[in-house]
Amino acid sequence: MRIAIVTGTKAYPIIKEMVDKAKSKLDDVDMSIVILPVSVIGMVNIDTIKHIVSIKKELLETLRHHDYVLLPGKVVGDASELERLIERPVYKGTTEPSHLTEVIKLILEGRELSRIEPADKFIESTKLDALINTYWNDVISGYEVAFEIGGLKVPLRGPPVVLASETTVTLSPEEAAEQASYYERQGADIVIVGAPYGEETSKSIERLKAVDRAVSSALIAIDSASPHTLKKALEYGVELVFSIHEGNLEYLAPYAKKGAFVVIPGNPYRGVAPSTEGEAIAMLLRNLNKARDLGYDRILADLILPPPILGLSRVISAYLELGKTLKDVPLMAGLANVTELVDADSIGVNALLSILAVEVGISMVLVSEESWKAVGSTLETRLGLTLASVAKAKGAAPVGQGIDLLLAKDKKKPISTTVWKNAKKVIEVNEEKLNIHGLDKWGYAIIDVDYKLSEIIACIHKYGSEPVCYKGEDPLSIARRILSDYREFTLEHAAYLGLELEKAYIALKLKKQYRQDEELIKTLEERYRDLVNRFRLTHSGKTSIH
Repeated sequence: MRIAIVTGTKAYPIIKEMVDKAKSKLDDVDMSIVILPVSVIGMVNIDTIKHIVSIKKELLETLRHHDYVLLPGKVVGDASELERLIERPVYKGTTEPSHLTEVIKLILEGRELSRIEPADKFIESTKLDALINTYWNDVISGYEVAFEIGGLKVPLRGPPVVLASETTVTLSPEEAAEQASYYERQGADIVIVGAPYGEETSKSIERLKAVDRAVSSALIAIDSASPHTLKKALEYGVELVFSIHEGNLEYLAPYAKKGAFVVIPGNPYRGVAPSTEGEAIAMLLRNLNKARDLGYDRILADLILPPPILGLSRVISAYLELGKTLKDVPLMAGLANVTELVDADSIGVNALLSILAVEVGISMVLVSEESWKAVGSTLETRLGLTLASVAKAKGAAPVGQGIDLLLAKDKKKPISTTVWKNAKKVIEVNEEKLNIHGLDKWGYAIIDVDYKLSEIIACIHKYGSEPVCYKGEDPLSIARRILSDYREFTLEHAAYLGLELEKAYIALKLKKQYRQDEELIKTLEERYRDLVNRFRLTHSGKTSIH
């Protein structure tokens, strides 16, 4: 198969590098680079390319000599126009040349790419379709069910892994209901109503009812330290209880058949807790055996994950041992103790915890979004569990499976442009401190972010007038409307407005605190360079000459 890769003069070195890499990975394909007499091909449209090819007969003949022609994804227009001229299929590739190998693979598989849209979404959707097929065919269809709770099938051993999200105990019933609805949209199978310690049972049940009204398909569970509240929740119809132990097993025994129960070691009512992993397993097994004797038949075993450094790795190992002992009891693990108690971005922590849960064979995990840094944990864990489950079904590492949890970084090294190197004049711009709010004598702009509404707010303060505020999700649209309404903006002030609106947009997407006129993101190197240098000197084994 012969494929022509069309590019311009500036991008040729990059395209050549990508083509060489593709050739080393692919057989039965002859790739040729066809250079058009344009500088940046991404800046031209199909009509321009068609015109160039039509007047340069050697280009036309070269393209006709190939089976397929591949244009850059950034080229504007319908490639069918060029296709009719050269009488060969013309497709659009991706916007980034680093994906060239993947695009060529699709063509070799006989896939028909788009003549209008870049291939980026096509590649993503193809991988996603494969992931979904694997999940339904190899994960969902083949697991052993331990029992059902309200129609929800709990696996004896994951994957799949049931995801439960707990409402924050400091919220009002109405706020908890809103959070529960959000959890359901984020992929939670179960919403756990967290009852504050010491709250009256009637108020906890009010909280429970509010959450029940807010969700449509997720199963409702209860988590309370009050045995009376747990009993009333079971009477209300809740089918999953967190948690039972030596202190409340007998009290709740009359309701043993009404729901499923998470069993934990020890007796929190008397302050009895295990101090070692061996004690945790022994106490848990005693409580499980007593629960069975009392008639509990739908139970999950929870060793309780401690925070990192305080025993996390040892308890994960204990879960593996417990799984060998409890052949007929599903395992439950609460991830919040880890995510909430480590100062690292939750997306990476939840991804790794999800992968470990699948590897260990956990049947159900619990997450919460109590602190701001943990917001998003439900969706992050849902994606992590899916990624890990599909990887395990394939017997592969959780990479390249069709979804990822990369937010701040890309998988592939970014490609730097070399366009500027051939410029006749390059001006070095140093940081210039400006009196931002004094840019225009007529007034100034205040930018803010409403995280609850997920909107950017821009207020224009014109001296002598009441401020006018604009809100929306798209920074460019806000900027255009403001500049349309206020023609007084200088070019410098307009540039500043666009910069701050984009910063606010990024802050909103990353859930970071936005502060006008302040840097949004500092790299770890910028933040901790001095600390790293001090640490290196302390532990290098060398004596400083100074």
